[in-house]
Formats: sequence, structure tokens, C-alpha cells
Amino acid sequence: SGILTLTKGKESVQIHWNNGEILQIFRKAFSKQGSFGQMMVDIGQITPNQLEQALIQQRRKLSPLGELLSKLFHCEQSHIMMVLRVQAIEKLYSLLFWKKGQYHFESQPIPIPKNHFEPIETDSLVREAIPVVDGWSSIKKKFYSPFVEVELVHSPKNALINELTEVEQIVYEIVQSGNIRFRELSIISGLGQFVTGYVLQNLQKQNIV
Repeated sequence: SGILTLTKGKESVQIHWNNGEILQIFRKAFSKQGSFGQMMVDIGQITPNQLEQALIQQRRKLSPLGELLSKLFHCEQSHIMMVLRVQAIEKLYSLLFWKKGQYHFESQPIPIPKNHFEPIETDSLVREAIPVVDGWSSIKKKFYSPFVEVELVHSPKNALINELTEVEQIVYEIVQSGNIRFRELSIISGLGQFVTGYVLQNLQKQNIV
């Protein structure tokens, strides 16, 4: 348990660990697409106009954005926690593309924050990351935009469905419900854009999507 600090030039990232699980990641510089508010818009929890209203309130009150969205627009806590977890996963994956940098780990007790998302298991993250990072340059060309729609090509035979991995099954079941945008799928699946893109590529090779 402790705080892992990664630095690259002027950029600095802090990752909080508790018993080998990742609780929080603090990284200021991140894409607008990966911002918490934009992700809430992407899954239809709020409108762009409501996000602007909440951001104005946040600047005045200095309150957490999730807390404001819950109070102002009755966003469900489960959706807020889900989006925060996916945002953390995407921040972690983006770090795997760093070519150089420095790190420092300070061992100390890290309490679990109140109303926090489910901790991220390091083992599963690393296990998924190796093939995803290796293939991301080609995957990104297929799912270059959050507005790319994904649809089911045909219903595979039961035997093929039974052979799908756990993450492939998650994505397949969501796509089954109808056309869905890539960004929305990456969030509501709980996998994030990197793993979702990798899974979709595999499903395309099997002529499923």
C-alpha cells in the first residue's frame, strides 16, 4: 500500500494503492474525451448543457462534479461510480504508452475513500494490457472516433458464443441490444476504450460485429 508517483517532463501522475489494488489515480493533463463530465454525457446521463451548468456550479462551490450532478440532475450513484472507474482505467492504460520517465513509491497506509468505485485489480489490468498495447496502433484506426457506431453483423451459433472470453461476452451482449456508439460501449461495458477496441477487433475477425 502506498503512493506511486510517475513523472515525465512536466507531467506528473499519482497512483494510490491499497493491498495491491488501485484505488485512485490523479492526472491533471488528460484528453477532453476522457473527462468525467464528457463521459457522463456520452452515456446519456446528462446533456452538454447540463454539464456546462454543473461546471459553473463547481467553480463557485468547489464541490466534486459527481456530487453536483447527483444533486442537480439526480444522476444515479452507480453510474457515477462506473464512469469514475472507467476513467481511472483509461488513465492507467494511457500511461503504458510512455516510453520513458521516472517513478517513486512511498509505502504508507491508504484508506479507501467514501463512496468509491470498486478497486482495480493490478493482475487483471496487466494481463489485459499486453496484447492491447501491442495492437493499439492498428485498433485505433478502426475506432478512431467516439461517434463510430458498432452493430451486430449476425447472431453467431451457440457454440461460438460459448467460446467467447468473459470480456468478449460483455461487449457482445451490449452490442446485441442494437446499434451503439463506440464511446458509449466502452463506458457502459466498464472496460474503457482500449480494451473495448481490442475486443471489438477480435469480434470482427470472427464476423460477429
